[in-house]
Amino acid sequence: MMDEQELQWLALLRDERDKREAARVLYSRPRTREFSKALRDWWGAIEAALKVYKIALAAKRVLNPPLLDILGRLENTASYLAVGQMPGVVADAISEGRRGAASSERHDIGFERLGDELDAFDRRKHRQRRRDHGVAIK
Repeated sequence: MMDEQELQWLALLRDERDKREAARVLYSRPRTREFSKALRDWWGAIEAALKVYKIALAAKRVLNPPLLDILGRLENTASYLAVGQMPGVVADAISEGRRGAASSERHDIGFERLGDELDAFDRRKHRQRRRDHGVAIK
């Protein structure tokens, strides 16, 4: 019998596969907004799957099937980046010019200490009257 985390894992893998297929169907040259959005959705699905896999590994759990397909795609992307080339799957997902990882979409993510672990929280809900741009550790 599968537990909740295993069911979530299978759903995430299915979501990644479906979003990859949606991006493949929308592929176009020149790229369209729909194609770029589909690629960003696919990258978001990869991010979600990696997060759950990381949490499971930290808890010394093994999720099956392993994310070999995702790792293979990330390895291919890294091989382009390692030689200074922008892989198409990254370039086509970009909707704006260059900016750092601390983008406005991630601005309101903070961290707080819960026991021995750091946990992310939405800083907008924890903000006082003055703006606090630092990392909150409780």
